[in-house]
Amino acid sequence: MTGSSESEGSFEQTSLSSQVEDLKAASTFLEREYSPPKIAIGISLGGAIALQSVRDLPAVKAVVTINSPSDTRRLANFLSQLAPEIDFDGSADVTLLGKTTTIGRLLLEELESHNVGESVRRLQRPLLVCQAPDDEVVPVADGHHVFEIAQHPKSFLSIADGDHLLLKDRSLPSYVADIIATWTSRFL
Repeated sequence: MTGSSESEGSFEQTSLSSQVEDLKAASTFLEREYSPPKIAIGISLGGAIALQSVRDLPAVKAVVTINSPSDTRRLANFLSQLAPEIDFDGSADVTLLGKTTTIGRLLLEELESHNVGESVRRLQRPLLVCQAPDDEVVPVADGHHVFEIAQHPKSFLSIADGDHLLLKDRSLPSYVADIIATWTSRFL
């Protein structure tokens, strides 16, 4: 995501739309320089972005979400409560999971109007929903909701002892990656 980790740009200026466009641009680059991506995987908000993006990525054969929200409006409300000054000042610093990020008003506005359920209903690709029951950021009910409304083929992975970003237990990322690799191999 723009402005996250080592990527360029300012997260404060990002929106769901810009993240979807970034993912499509990355796909175009991969297709031009290597080969088109066959799997879209997103963790947290990245899952909602992956679900939204794949309709314009015909080479993507399967989608995986990890601890992703089923309702971005609830996330917008949560962020607004953490930093009400976003509405007045246009942006504010928000600390989540020990990391401080500047959130802009445009992201909140798009989170409030985005419909994850609609993206899931029109997906028309296999979906693997991975969800940690103990996730303190995205409740397990979100994963269940996405799974319930998705069309087949679909699968659900409960990530026992997992936290939101799978950082608490160093073995979890490899475990989840192995399952994703095995699951997606059926569709590639």
